Amino acid sequence: MFVNAPQKQQGSVLIVTMIIMFTLMILSLSGAQKALMQEKMTNSERNSHLAFQAAESALHEAEKALVNGISDSLFVSSGSQGYFSAGKAPIDIFADTSWQDNKVQEATVQVQCQGCDNGLLAKYYIEKLDIKKDLTTSNANTINVLDDRYIPIEGGGTYTIYKVVAKGYGRGGEEAAETRYLVSYIYANG
Repeated sequence: MFVNAPQKQQGSVLIVTMIIMFTLMILSLSGAQKALMQEKMTNSERNSHLAFQAAESALHEAEKALVNGISDSLFVSSGSQGYFSAGKAPIDIFADTSWQDNKVQEATVQVQCQGCDNGLLAKYYIEKLDIKKDLTTSNANTINVLDDRYIPIEGGGTYTIYKVVAKGYGRGGEEAAETRYLVSYIYANG
């Protein structure tokens, strides 16, 4: 009777197991990296929407101020308090100097969001343009969009056109990565 003597282990099972484990680890890390990237993209998209809502809030506040009437004496070339005379508003709305505190209005209506301590920040400024439109009888069916209603302007009259520029910040305030700008032209009595 012949008995086989034990042979030396070659370690092939160990090597195959290590290769499989390494492959699974690479797949797991890749999946985790993709999930993290998706989370960052989702957060950025949410922040972008919040910044847009903040800018809309500021734009709406400026429209209300115009509808309620702003004294012509407030519109000066220096843009004090965010009211600029014609041709004196910043040309580059994306420049930081265009949004200095003494040249803008900070919106009092702030968008509230979960995780934001004091809501979101939004600013705006208004430029009174040298354009007036007479809406007496020839344009009696002109649309009035100043107070969220689409109705004919009754009685006509002379309207001044204003340019409103609003900037909304995402979570993190002025240091936020996400900002959105809105520009609107508005008719108001004057």
